[in-house]
Parts: sequence; C-alpha cells; structure tokens
Amino acid sequence: MNYKNGERLTVYCDGACHPYNPGGYACWAWMASSGEQDYGCVGHGNGMTNNVAEYEAVMQALNWAKDNGKKGFIVKTDSKLVVRQSSGKWKVSAEHLKPKVAEVKRLLIATSAKIKWIPREANKKADELSRIAVEKAMVKNKNGRKGTYHTCWNRVDWKNQSVSDRQVHWLNKFGLSCNPEEMTRGEAHQILARLFKTNKEVHNYETNC
Repeated sequence: MNYKNGERLTVYCDGACHPYNPGGYACWAWMASSGEQDYGCVGHGNGMTNNVAEYEAVMQALNWAKDNGKKGFIVKTDSKLVVRQSSGKWKVSAEHLKPKVAEVKRLLIATSAKIKWIPREANKKADELSRIAVEKAMVKNKNGRKGTYHTCWNRVDWKNQSVSDRQVHWLNKFGLSCNPEEMTRGEAHQILARLFKTNKEVHNYETNC
C-alpha cells in the first residue's frame, strides 16, 4: 500500500461537461493526496456528457497510479453513477459507458484500489481543477464561446437522456432516492420543477444541471 506521512494515498476525481450537458466540453481532473495532479479534455460536441467526463477522470487517475506503481489506494469521486456501476451495484444500460465501466473495473483490480463516493462538498479541489480544464479547452478552441452558458433544457434531446448527477443531488436534498438507470432527465426535471417554489429557484437549478 502507498502511504504519505502514515496516511493512505487518496486520489480525488471529478468531471464536468460545460457550458451545456450533453454536448459541451467534457473535461476531467484528478488530484492525489501526495501532491500530483492532472487534468484534460475528452472533447466537445456530440457524445460528450458529464458521465463521460466523470469516467475519464477516474480512468486517468487509475492509469497514472498503475504507471507509477501505486497499490492499495482509494479513489474518491462525487459521481454515484461511476461508483455504483463500477462496483456492480447498478446495471449499465448506456452502450457508450460499458467499455468505460469495464476499464475502470480492470484498473481497480490491477492496482488493488478501492473506489468510494464522496459528497460534492468534499470534492471541491478536484471540481475546481476540472473547471479550469473546461476554461482552457474553451479558450483553445477558436470556435468556443467562452463565458456563454446555456441551460441543458435548450437541447432537443435532453428529455430522454439519463438523469444527471446534478439532478440526483437535488433529488437527494429533497429526500428522494434516484436510480439513474430507471429515470430519465425529463422525468427528473418534472419532479424537481414541482418541488422548487419559485421560478428563480428552478432557473438556478437548470443552469447548473
């Protein structure tokens, strides 16, 4: 096992898809308790989602650990989808995620690592790093519109997309459980729209989904 000052190595991971999800810039970041960190962007446009970014963050972290001989450490992420699918607790119905789940499982075994869910509030540093990755990706792309944000509800196909981590977060805050494999983004939006009391609150929820 890898330790620093008597503490077990922990790697924090986060992914983000901005300025809209799906179809924005899917970027990832990880930060190790030993000081190492890295970030990057998978791409933007069709096929890019928050879940793709979250999985990429974990895969990048695990590959770094494997290449550097790290063993028995803990990977922490605020994506319940990644944790529960890679641990076999949730089924994987999205075809584009199946190879990513398989790769995460393989790397977890190869490094004897454990993956654990943490609340968003406990993952702030990795979150900040993933947002830096998004900003840099938007600046590098000459067609990107830095600083222009759109609600995901303006996307034609948003209703049939899988429920987002942001929606799961809000549903949990209202005391409701949610399995991403059994609820669409449109269904979650209808529930949350009824729960929020004012239009302003719904707008704030939408623009951060």
